[in-house]
Amino acid sequence: MTTTPDGISFADLQSHLEAAPKEDSLEKQAGVHGGLTREQLIDCAEAALTEMTAVCPDPLIHKFAAIRIMENMQHWHRTIADKMIEDGEIEAGLAWSRDAGKFQSVLNILFTVEVGPQDFTVINIE
Repeated sequence: MTTTPDGISFADLQSHLEAAPKEDSLEKQAGVHGGLTREQLIDCAEAALTEMTAVCPDPLIHKFAAIRIMENMQHWHRTIADKMIEDGEIEAGLAWSRDAGKFQSVLNILFTVEVGPQDFTVINIE
């Protein structure tokens, strides 16, 4: 026995379509992007950047934010890598670990880029 009906009317199809959850509500239900839709996530990030610029127009605030974001991303990837390796998922854990290394590379570059004479984040490697 199957649960698929032999036929369905156009009116029934239309009512199912109208009752179906919208795509953005499905994303929110599924917990994608921390419960935000793609547009809400983008708007949140843009609002934070706009607020940072309003508080401090110096570009160093953006560099410092980028450094902290890269540190967070590196930590996140390292944590996931450790957990996966601990759970026996060695190859996946190593992939996450490699990505953590990529974030470290981004950090290394950021620390060598000077954003003005008062940039306290620069590490001179001369």
